Amino acid sequence: MSYTITKTWNNGSIAVRDYIHEILSGVYLLSVGQPSYLVLYDYEVVEVFLLGSDDRYLELEFAPKGQYLVLQLHGSGNVTKYPLDLDSFKAKIHGDKWSGSCVVPRDYLPPDLTKFNAYGIHGTDPDRHYLALFPTPYGKYTDPNFHRLDYFQAFELK
Repeated sequence: MSYTITKTWNNGSIAVRDYIHEILSGVYLLSVGQPSYLVLYDYEVVEVFLLGSDDRYLELEFAPKGQYLVLQLHGSGNVTKYPLDLDSFKAKIHGDKWSGSCVVPRDYLPPDLTKFNAYGIHGTDPDRHYLALFPTPYGKYTDPNFHRLDYFQAFELK
């Protein structure tokens, strides 16, 4: 399974250099400090959301220096279980890019998994960028929110 994130969260254009390829890789802009796994979204991060039936979903956050956060949710933004362990995550920095890989335990996945979305966050204010594989319509919202489940799209897990 391979995808490329080429848009901002609200469907704006981004430079080719900032594309996020294959979900778990992206541009590496030096983050300040060593992030806590509980606030990875404040740093360089790639996030993957896997949505199943009844609005149950899994959120996976990955950072270039090997930090991760895995949460189970039911309904938009309603955390039901965290943090979940994911010892298999490995990250590697290659100059100004990074990549990562992991194996997600099957019992972490929501029932009837059929939709997903992926996001990238990089840079620092005022040049912070929020990227989305399946973005919201331009001008519909004023702020990014990665828990807008209506914008997730179908995929088949093999």
